[in-house]
Parts: sequence; C-alpha cells; structure tokens
Amino acid sequence: MELVACTQADLPARMNEVQWQAMWRYYILPGQVKPLDSSFEGSARAHDFLLDACLIAVDEGEDAGFCWGALRGEEAWCGGFGVRPDFRRRGLGKRLLHGTAEALRQAGAKVWRLEVVQHNRGAVDAYRAAGFRSIRDLGL
Repeated sequence: MELVACTQADLPARMNEVQWQAMWRYYILPGQVKPLDSSFEGSARAHDFLLDACLIAVDEGEDAGFCWGALRGEEAWCGGFGVRPDFRRRGLGKRLLHGTAEALRQAGAKVWRLEVVQHNRGAVDAYRAAGFRSIRDLGL
C-alpha cells in the first residue's frame, strides 16, 4: 500500500464514480455527494486544500482510499475522507489520517479539526483509532 500526494490534474480522474460512491456509501445524505469533476481546482483553492496533504492510498494500482487536508494559517481540517469497503478494517484509514496529519504539521498546522456524522460508525471508529477525540456535539 502506497500513499500518494494528489495533484490538481490527477485527482478528479482518480476518483471515478464507482470508487467515489463506494467510499461515501454511508454518508448521511445519500445522493448528495457527487464525484469530483473539473470544478475541483476552484474548490481546492476556495477551501485551501493543501495538495501535499491530499493523499490517495494505492494498492496494486487500485485507488483504495483518500484523505484531503486543508490549511488556513495554523488551523487545518479534513476536507474529505473515505476508504473503499473492500479495503476497510485494515488500518488504511489510520495510515491516511496520520499521513495527512504529518503533511499538515510540516506545513505549519498546530490544530486539526474535522466533523463527522455520529451515525457513521465506521468513520467515527477510524477517527478514534487515529487518535482524534470528540470535543463537542453539533446536535444536527
């Protein structure tokens, strides 16, 4: 398994419809999450994605998961995270999160925040396994 930093040119092509839907399958708003297209470049700028911290996990040529890190000043956040179901429960999410965290730290991040829908138990478990802790409930 290899973690690869994204480029603006290759990210949309790598996240095809099948992979995208598989990774976001349990998101609370099914059908609301769309695969990336050519608008990613503008979105990356608007949300301050740090491409060195936007990682794709590649296993024998297949994209297995991703984690996007964003940074403004010293505050970082997770702009997207997912692992294909057939690659889950192998520690891949933890590797992606740790790799992204390291890239964000090297870029000057002091704090990394994320939001997770509490009903998405797989994501909650992955974040906890990677060392994240809950600081508040948004009550949504």
